Amino acid sequence: MLTRSEIPNYGLINLASIEMVKACIFYTSGRINLHQNDIISSGVNFYYSAFHNCISIVALSPEGTFLEKGIIKWKDRFNAPNRHIPCSHDELITKTKTIDQELARVLTELKDIREYLSYGPYVCSDHTPHWKPILFTCEIKDIRKKLESYNSRLSDIFCGTPELINDYLHEDIQKLVFCLWGDQVLKIFKGEMIFNNLIYEGCKKIWSQIRKHVCLKGGTMRE
Repeated sequence: MLTRSEIPNYGLINLASIEMVKACIFYTSGRINLHQNDIISSGVNFYYSAFHNCISIVALSPEGTFLEKGIIKWKDRFNAPNRHIPCSHDELITKTKTIDQELARVLTELKDIREYLSYGPYVCSDHTPHWKPILFTCEIKDIRKKLESYNSRLSDIFCGTPELINDYLHEDIQKLVFCLWGDQVLKIFKGEMIFNNLIYEGCKKIWSQIRKHVCLKGGTMRE
């Protein structure tokens, strides 16, 4: 049982719901990219899906108070940076390990894939004639197969997300706030970010599954 000081405040609950919706958006985008054989975009989107999922979980945990620095207040909106999560990628992996080792491992592996796709692979010459370039891909083999496996593994992670959320949100009103903020954020992102209906419907489906297991209709919480 969490002590009162360990229970997340509403700023962190709101941040967690925003990050979870972002995770759903990136996951849906990654799945569509993979179906279209857009491997680079799929790898990047799958990584950021796991990244935002972890930010959401960490924000709700006793480890997450440092994330309050990333919450922008309305009165500070004109002076706020356009983008700010006060957490490096490696720091997030470290924080996530204290909560879920498997989740941290997935984040680490997808980080390696994302960096390889973004900054590599190497192009070099290793045969005659020397002027003919070849693609050096032995760092990470079978990228598509790896992403296909993460497609289902990330689905499993999202299925387990409500259990982690419920571990940290013990009051009905906290769960309700988390769900209602997510509902509104998804609608705002649809209107302001203008992503297409295919991404929206896929994201809404994943979010609805999470929402259903955190807060049932009418504010009645799952036992």
